[in-house]
Amino acid sequence: MTVKVRTSNTDSTNSEYTRANSLFGLTGTSNIYFIEPSTNGSYKVVFGNGTFGRRLANNNLVELNYRVSSGSDPNGANSFSADTVAGHPVAISLVTKALNGDVFQNLDDIKFSAPRALATQERAVTTNDYETLILNEFGDITSAFVFGGDEEVTPQFGVVKAALRSQSYDVIPTTLKQQIINFIKPKMPIGMRFDVKDPKFINIEVKSTVRYNKNATQKTPSAIQSLVENTVVNFNSTNLDQFFKTFRLSKLMKDIDATDPSILSNSTAIRVVKEISPSINKAFTQRIEFNNKLKKDNPIDELTQDDFVGLSTPAVVSGTFTFNGITGCSLRDNSNGVLQVVTVTNNSIDVINENVGTVDYEKGVVSIQELTITSYTGGFTSGIIKLYGRTISTDVFGKREDIIRIRPDETTITVEEIRE
Repeated sequence: MTVKVRTSNTDSTNSEYTRANSLFGLTGTSNIYFIEPSTNGSYKVVFGNGTFGRRLANNNLVELNYRVSSGSDPNGANSFSADTVAGHPVAISLVTKALNGDVFQNLDDIKFSAPRALATQERAVTTNDYETLILNEFGDITSAFVFGGDEEVTPQFGVVKAALRSQSYDVIPTTLKQQIINFIKPKMPIGMRFDVKDPKFINIEVKSTVRYNKNATQKTPSAIQSLVENTVVNFNSTNLDQFFKTFRLSKLMKDIDATDPSILSNSTAIRVVKEISPSINKAFTQRIEFNNKLKKDNPIDELTQDDFVGLSTPAVVSGTFTFNGITGCSLRDNSNGVLQVVTVTNNSIDVINENVGTVDYEKGVVSIQELTITSYTGGFTSGIIKLYGRTISTDVFGKREDIIRIRPDETTITVEEIRE
């Protein structure tokens, strides 16, 4: 919203006023205004009192310009057109689809954030101060974890770091990061530095077989499938996708059963998923942290276990890639803490490279060392290879900078009809 004030209807000069969120730094001549909630979900504009902000005088004219929002309705819009602008033809190129639209803040959110904002008083001292300031100012940031740089693996003293979850981006744009830094810095103690980090995602692959009573509903299998898929999406938005959240398989299975009265039961299995993007034809080294204990299988002996490969369940396995000219290769642990390059079929396993890293089952850490990949789908600049982990517990915990989430493209729902 833009706010302009003229001294009278005979004065053509406008003074532009800016919105203030606190009394910090204000004087009696500051051209500012405040936004306050009013009745029936509307808002009101309040000007200064002569001590904090300039007081309006009689006969001043106030001009307000603002957009009437449609809330979340425009979200996802990606096709725009215009005939001309000032008589000139227009070519429109899409930078990003419409996003971030939302309904106005509900009462529960206000009750939660208001006392924290009051305690913060526009200063960044404690970690709660940083989190409150960022969440109140930047609507796209849905969760924050703030910590000292001295807590990093390589300590960085005199630095405050914030891992932030964006509603729109997995990797927060540099411009937005800088806006957040610029907003926080004046509120920090002198001599301290501030840095914004992206979260570390641990994705959950969900494979569920849902059995429903055909005689208890008119819904088709595809309709049941769609309903269950929506249940998984809602489960993610309600229970996950923020810092310090825990995935609990039993709760997901309960929600799936409750999706429709005709559902009798479900069998659901999960794996944790990380993504790597190695450059091709270059030695690749990376530490991947699942941060959950991994369940190792019996050690694999390719000379004696060929007949049982189908029953083998490694703790770590990856998507496929080309290695030394051999297609269909993948990473796989040997259950003794060694990461190998293998090719696997239904009845055989061949080890192509016996040692390309290590697996710490207790800590849930995979270390890839000097792995050179010839090619993989979409590789080099934008491709990914998925690394799957099998956890000991069906509860998956998010620690520190971890965000646990379920993505639709990693959810597979199979529906079986039963007549009762």
